[in-house]
Amino acid sequence: MEHQDVLIIGAGLSGIGAAVQLQRDCPGSSFCVLESRESLGGTWDLFRYPGVRSDSDMHTLGYGFRPWLGARAIADGASILDYLRATAAEHALEPLIRYQHRASAAAWSSTRSRWVVSVQVGPARELQQISCRFLQICTGYFNYEHGHTPSFAGMGSFGGRIIHPQHWPAELDLSGQHVVVIGSGATAATLVPALARTAAQVTMLQRSPTYMMARPAQDALAQGLRPYLGAKLASRLTRWKNLLLGQLFFQFARRFPEKTAEKIMAQVQEALGPDYDLRHFRPRYKPWDQRLCLLPDGDLFEAIRQGRVTVLTDEIERFTASGLLLKSGQSLAADAVVTATGLDLLALGGLALSVDGRAIALKDTLSYKGMMLSGLPNLAFVFGYTNASWTLKADLTSGFVCRLIKRLDQGYSHCTPVLSDSNIRPERWVDFSSGYIQRSLDRFPAQGSRAPWRLRQNYFLDLLALRLGRLADGTLQWHRSAGPGSPDAAGADKQAGHSRHSPRHSRESGRPGRWRAAVIAAALGVALGAWWLLGQPGLLEPAKPAERTACPLPPSGGPQPGMVWVPGGSFAFGDTVYPEESPVRPATVQGFWMDRTEVTNGEFARFVQATGYVTTAERPVDTTLHPGLPPNMQQPGAVVFINPTELRQGGDPRQWWQYLPGANWRHPAGPGSSIDGRESYPVVAVTLADAQAYARWAGRSLPTEREWEWAARAAQPAGLAVAATGQPSPAESAAQPTQANTWQGFFPLNNQASDGFSGLAPVGCFAANRFGLHDMIGNVWELTADVYSEDHSGPDTLPPDQPTIAARPVAAGPEGPRHVIKGGSYLCAPNYCMRYRPGARQAQEDDLASSHLGFRTVLRHPGP
Repeated sequence: MEHQDVLIIGAGLSGIGAAVQLQRDCPGSSFCVLESRESLGGTWDLFRYPGVRSDSDMHTLGYGFRPWLGARAIADGASILDYLRATAAEHALEPLIRYQHRASAAAWSSTRSRWVVSVQVGPARELQQISCRFLQICTGYFNYEHGHTPSFAGMGSFGGRIIHPQHWPAELDLSGQHVVVIGSGATAATLVPALARTAAQVTMLQRSPTYMMARPAQDALAQGLRPYLGAKLASRLTRWKNLLLGQLFFQFARRFPEKTAEKIMAQVQEALGPDYDLRHFRPRYKPWDQRLCLLPDGDLFEAIRQGRVTVLTDEIERFTASGLLLKSGQSLAADAVVTATGLDLLALGGLALSVDGRAIALKDTLSYKGMMLSGLPNLAFVFGYTNASWTLKADLTSGFVCRLIKRLDQGYSHCTPVLSDSNIRPERWVDFSSGYIQRSLDRFPAQGSRAPWRLRQNYFLDLLALRLGRLADGTLQWHRSAGPGSPDAAGADKQAGHSRHSPRHSRESGRPGRWRAAVIAAALGVALGAWWLLGQPGLLEPAKPAERTACPLPPSGGPQPGMVWVPGGSFAFGDTVYPEESPVRPATVQGFWMDRTEVTNGEFARFVQATGYVTTAERPVDTTLHPGLPPNMQQPGAVVFINPTELRQGGDPRQWWQYLPGANWRHPAGPGSSIDGRESYPVVAVTLADAQAYARWAGRSLPTEREWEWAARAAQPAGLAVAATGQPSPAESAAQPTQANTWQGFFPLNNQASDGFSGLAPVGCFAANRFGLHDMIGNVWELTADVYSEDHSGPDTLPPDQPTIAARPVAAGPEGPRHVIKGGSYLCAPNYCMRYRPGARQAQEDDLASSHLGFRTVLRHPGP
C-alpha cells in the first residue's frame, strides 16, 4: 500500500494553498493531492455560468503568500481560475495532483497511527487505498454533483429550458430571450446582470429579499498605491485594510443592526432612484444574519435602472407551459428559467470516517478551533469564514497543520482533540439563517459554547490563536510514538504534559511575544494610514487608465475588407543577430494584398459559425503521433503563459508555460476564460491547420516567410531592426521597439506595461508601418507558410502562388513537423526572446496551439 506523510483531499482554492504551505514549511514531508475531478480549481473550475465571479475582494480571497495583482478587486471566475493555475504551476504542484481520484472513506488505526483512505480512481472508479500519517480535507462545503432545486408543481409541463447554475451548459445562449432567475442570493446577484446584457428581459424572482451593497470593482487604495509602491506591496497593504474594515463593519452591523440596515437601504435608494419600491431589497432579517451580497460597481442596480431587469418578490404556485404562475395570481412568461436556489451542502466531501472500526457521525462531534474534530486524530479540515473571504481561514488552517506536523516530527505519533469539559454546550455549526444552511446543519459537526471549541468569525483572533497559540493546550492531546526510549500511547501528554517544559516547546506554546504583537499592530497602522492618505486631495495621482478593449480603424480600400497593398521589391533577407537568421541573402517579392492586422477573435468566430470548423486544440489528441505524452497533454488543450511571482528553478520555462486541457481559441487562458468582449483581440491558440483552414475559407493563404519579412521591413534595409513606425535602429543592440506590444521589465516576473498593455492588445492599437500594416512586431507571433529550416537557403525569388519548401527542412523530432513564425509577441523582452525584429524567426510545432500565437493572411491579386 502506498504511504504518504500527508494526504490532501481536494485541489481547489483550499487544497492548492495547503499544498504550497506544506511544501514550503514542511519540506521533509511527502504528500500528494487527491482531486475527484479532471482538473484543479474546485469551485472556480466547476461554475461556468455567465458572470461568475468572487463575492468578496480578491486581496483577501487571494493567498497571503501570493498577492492578488489583478486590477479588479472583485474578479471574474476565469481570472480566479487563472490565478489558481498560475499558483500551482509556480510551485510545480501538477505532478503531485492525482486527478479522478475520489476519496470515499478514511479509517484511522490506533495501532498503526495512520489513516487508510479508500480512493475511487478513474471513470471506472477502481478502488485503491493510500495510507497517510496526517489527513487534511479541503473539499469545500457543497455537493459538486448537484445543486439544490426545490420541486415545483408543473415543472414537467414547462415548454422552455430549466437550468441550474451549478451545471451551466457550455452551448447555452439566452440572447434575445425572456429569462426568469429564481433566487436572490450571491449566485442570482451575479448571474442576473450578466444575462441582462444579451437577454430580451430578465426577471429576478425572489421569495424574500437579500441585503445587497454596491462596491467598486477596483480598489482605490490598491490602484492608487501601485505606481508608487509596486503591485505586490500595494496589494498586501490593501489586504490588511480590507481585513480591518471588513471586521469593523461586521462588528458594527451585529451591534447596531438597525443603523446598518438604514445605511444599506439608503445606498439602494440612491442607486435605484427615489421612486423605486425598496421592499424588494429590504430583508426580514438583520444584516449578517445571512451573508451580504456585493455588487461590483452596482451592476445589478444599473441593470434595473436601465429597465433590463425586473425584481419581483413573490412565491411560485406552479410552472405552466409558457412560464410561471405566482401565488399572487401574476403570470410570468419565460423562454428559460434559471433555478439559482442554492447549494446542496456536503461536509468533508461526503467522506465516511471511522476510528478503529467505529463509524463516526459528524453531527456527534465538536469542532476544535474550527478545523479538527473531537476524537479524531491527525485530521484537519478547511471551512472558511461566513463573514469574510474563505481563503483567510484556509491559510490559517494550513499554517496550523504545518505546526502540528512539525511537532509530530518530535517523536509523537498523533494528536487528538478531546472534550473533557462538561460545561461545554454543543451549538449549531454556523449561526446563519440562510435556507441552504438551515436544511443541512445535521450533516455538519457542532461547535462548542466557548474556545477552543467555538467557531470564531474573527480573523484577527484566529491569527493570534492559530499562529502563536499553544499546541499543548490541555485539549489537544499528544501521544508519543512507541519505540526504544519512548513511552507508548498510554504515556500520552495529558493536560500540562511533560514536553511543555522543553525549551523548544516553551518557545512554541508561549503567549505571543511583544515584538510579534507590535509587528501586527504596525502592519495595521500602515494599512490604515495609507487608506487615509488616499482620501487626501492631491496627495496621490489617479490610477492608470484601464487597458483598451478595441482600437477602431478606418475602412481600407482593398479587394477585401481590412487588407492593404504591399508593393513588391527586392531586399536583403535575414539578419545576423541569431544563427538561424543568417545568412543574409538577396530576395525578391512580388506585390500582394495583406491583412493590415492579425486575424481577430471576431473574424475567426464568423468563420467557425459559417463552417462548423473545430480547431486542433478542441479535437481529441492522437497519441499515436506523440507517444509518451504526459496524461494532461493527452487531452485537448493549448500551451498557456502563466505569470509567476518568483522563479525557483532558474530559467526553466515550465515555470511560466503550462499545457492546460480545455484551453483553445474560445478559452485562450484555459477553461473558464472567455473571448467575450475581446472580439477585437487577435485570435490565439490556433495551429497551422487552423490558420490554413481560415485562409481557404476566406479565399486567401498564409504569407511566405519572405513576404512576411518584406512587409514587416516596409522597404527598410537589412541589418536594421524596424519598429512598428518603420523607424530603424541597429540590430546589434536588439533594441526593444517603442511602438509595439512587448514586455517592459524583467520577464517573466514584472511587466511594467509602459506600452499600455500587460497582456495581449486589441489589433491596431499601435501605429502602422509604411505599408499600412499594424502589429507586425510584437503582440502575437504570426504563422507563415514556410517549413522551418535552420537557415535561409531557399530560392532567391518566390513564386507568388505557392509557399516555400525549405531546401533543407529540419527532420521532425518528437515535437513533430514545424513551420516558421515571425514577429515576436507581447512576451518578448530584453532578457527573454528579443525576437521583436523583422529578420527574427523561430520554429513552431504544427499541431501545438499557444496563447501567444496568431496569424494574418495574404491575397495574391493585382494591385491597385
